[in-house]
Amino acid sequence: MESGPQEKFLPMREVWRRRVAVSGELPFLWTENGELDFASAHDKVARIACGLDKLGIRAGDIVGLGMANRHELVLLHLALQWLGAVSMPLLARDIR
Repeated sequence: MESGPQEKFLPMREVWRRRVAVSGELPFLWTENGELDFASAHDKVARIACGLDKLGIRAGDIVGLGMANRHELVLLHLALQWLGAVSMPLLARDIR
């Protein structure tokens, strides 16, 4: 697939949709509960993005993420990118 000048500046949402379209059933993340494929991750990311939108998160907003390094953090980061928001990791420690 050849890319033109406009292909270099696609919104993250479009890049993600294209990846899901070609990789739907392939593994995306391995979690403590097993494997998460691209299609399932896409569904979760879309639902998280919808919830963030309802909370008022908009393109250009900066959202601090104080979470342990877990698969939910990856999904949240993708959902924020989906909306055009910026995620700012806060280097949370995993406190047990």
